Amino acid sequence: MKKAISMILLVLTIGTVTLVTWSYFTKDDSGELVQLVDRFNPFVPEKKVYVKTSDEYGVPQEHDAYEYTQEGINEDGQKIKITFWAPQKLKENAYLELDAKGKHVESYQEVTEQDLPDAIKDELLTTH
Repeated sequence: MKKAISMILLVLTIGTVTLVTWSYFTKDDSGELVQLVDRFNPFVPEKKVYVKTSDEYGVPQEHDAYEYTQEGINEDGQKIKITFWAPQKLKENAYLELDAKGKHVESYQEVTEQDLPDAIKDELLTTH
């Protein structure tokens, strides 16, 4: 019984160290694998990320979809490189609120300039 408990604790410890290390070393990456791990990593918090759309960030994909990779600002005022997909080309210079867990974007919605948090408003308004 002690051996089984020791093995379980060892696996949990290795898993925890792996997830924490993964998050640290992939903080500047926003690829699909990073998004997948962030989605299920219990150590990655959910936060709102705000972006201002621009045609320069959109890359056409199949079936009229677009992939956007750009720098956003989370609700704490930290800049974050993030990638998300839209089913169509987004309106130029629109403000989006992304529901993100690390680099994984669950959903987004357009918000008005007045809806932007004060902590990030000045920086986001000066983008482009």
